[in-house]
Amino acid sequence: MLKINRLELEDFGPFKGNQTLEFPKEDGVTIVFGENMRGKTTLLNAIRYALFGRILDRGTREISPEQFINWETKEEGKFSFKIALYFEENGTDYELVREHTPKDGIEVPQADDDYTENVYLVKDGTVTGPEAREKELAEILPQQVSRFFLFDGELLQQYEELLIDESEMGQQIREAIERILGVPVLKNGRADIQALLNDAQTKEQEAAQRDDETEQLGTQLETTHGKRNQLESDLSELKDELDGLKEEKLAIQNKLQQLEGARSLVNRRENLEEELEEIDQGLEDKQAQLQEAMADSWRSVLQSTVQDRLETLKEQRQELEKKQTRISVAEQLAERISDGLERGDCPICDQPLEDGAEQHLQSELEQFQGLTDQDFDPEERYDQILRSIEALERVIESDNTDRVKAIISEIDELKARRATVSDDLSEVKEGLESSKEERVRDLNKQYEDTVGEIRIKKDAIEETENELEKAKNTVQDLQDRLDQISGSGLERERARRELYEKLEELFDQGVAEYRDRLRQRVESDASEIFLRLTTEPEYERLKINDNYGLTIIHEDGDEIEVRSAGAEHVVALALMGALQNNAPLQGPIIMDSPFGRLDRGHMENVVEALPTFTDQVMLLVYRDEIDPQRARDILKGQLRKEYTLERVSARHTDLQKGGVEE
Repeated sequence: MLKINRLELEDFGPFKGNQTLEFPKEDGVTIVFGENMRGKTTLLNAIRYALFGRILDRGTREISPEQFINWETKEEGKFSFKIALYFEENGTDYELVREHTPKDGIEVPQADDDYTENVYLVKDGTVTGPEAREKELAEILPQQVSRFFLFDGELLQQYEELLIDESEMGQQIREAIERILGVPVLKNGRADIQALLNDAQTKEQEAAQRDDETEQLGTQLETTHGKRNQLESDLSELKDELDGLKEEKLAIQNKLQQLEGARSLVNRRENLEEELEEIDQGLEDKQAQLQEAMADSWRSVLQSTVQDRLETLKEQRQELEKKQTRISVAEQLAERISDGLERGDCPICDQPLEDGAEQHLQSELEQFQGLTDQDFDPEERYDQILRSIEALERVIESDNTDRVKAIISEIDELKARRATVSDDLSEVKEGLESSKEERVRDLNKQYEDTVGEIRIKKDAIEETENELEKAKNTVQDLQDRLDQISGSGLERERARRELYEKLEELFDQGVAEYRDRLRQRVESDASEIFLRLTTEPEYERLKINDNYGLTIIHEDGDEIEVRSAGAEHVVALALMGALQNNAPLQGPIIMDSPFGRLDRGHMENVVEALPTFTDQVMLLVYRDEIDPQRARDILKGQLRKEYTLERVSARHTDLQKGGVEE
């Protein structure tokens, strides 16, 4: 088991000069307290850099080592740093030193290429060669599984990807999990058996070709075996190329992240240019609409005159209608009075007319007859007025003054927006260095090309796998036919081939069963740890999927499908503990700010459980993340050592023994 004894820093990040962090000899927990920007993540990166030569930002973004040369020493003219890691593994002592210095002849380095990296590993007092060093380090702690030993809160969040079947990140994590659990050992054994089986099949083919009866089948089998072997080789090569492309894609992503500022400016410039094109097209469209609307704008000049004439015609129409009504009423009354006089009755009450009434009615009749006998505008005049009113109303309705005003207003708004976007675009262009812009553009193109190549490679893998399956079926068919034919030499080679087939089948079953048992053990251990960590009493267990993703199960049997960021951290920590329990490879856990998304109850549960995860745990935390005295009360004798990151200046931190005082 890997155990770290001491970490020495020289001008690395904020740690100016020579500074040392001693790990306790006893099993337990070490806590390093430090406020933000004091160097907690730098300590995690120091260990990572010593082991693997890589420095990461939060999550997986790689950072140039040049950025970690102490700022004050740079101003003093020193452009280097050194990290020494002292550790032991299975009774063997190691000293690993990695330093970053300017190349010979370069006094003031200007770029990453101006630096060189020097590495040496001392094993039990003896310096190892470069090849032996890399092999030794890869066996002690493979970089692929380092995420289970050195991590921060952002890395924990990635474990949610294990619940997504097609997730590329989830696939990478699954491969790392199986690696730490020892699955590749069985897979390598199966590959060795496959090679022996192929050799046995070849010898059986050769024996078959020596017999006249089996020569044709042997030749066909040899040809098909050759095709199958070639397809297997092609498939292996394609998968290696795909892995290489995925690594290339990740490297490009890391480079783009390092140029995130320039990249965002490039993206913003492209968005602004696209918006400018849309505005110009909008202006062109609005100008065309305005030109069309102005074709009838002459009507607006006549609006006042037309409106006055329309009002006059409406008044004339109204007078004609009133006059027509009066005449109609008079005609009706004259007719009723005339009828009454002829009968000698009152036209109103039908009573006989009294003296003087007849004379009165006669006078009324003459008045009504006089009204009806007046000259009246002919009906043609009334119709003419109606037609004129209708025509003038159409003229008023066709007035597009409001539409013209609206279009002009929209054009003004577009021009104002264009001026704003143009100003923003000018500022973005000024903020972009041409070299960075070209670099971002090149990297974006490389990324798109790589993604395209990955897609093509996946299609080729799928096609090759289909062809390989057909070839295997053909081999099996020919093999079955050959098995029906006997012969002394053939029988011997056949028995050898059948033995390896059974061994291969045994290994297949073994890998599958080992995986199933591992998942069951990981599920069981993760559930037990999770229940110790969570503060929710209704959660019953965790359920594991084929990717080692863990789902929370409620006591009623339902899955908790939507989880908070804090819940993700608790589940991820439970997985970490379960992997440590079941992995043949074990080592220290170093956690950077792991409690940022946890409430106090979950934080205290995690702290209490940490000593059971592995023998050596180091927490890098700030005071508000975990109260120092509360941590001491929880861990008691399991808290072996405390350190505090003391501020000297914005660019200088001292690593002090002892915890934060109350």
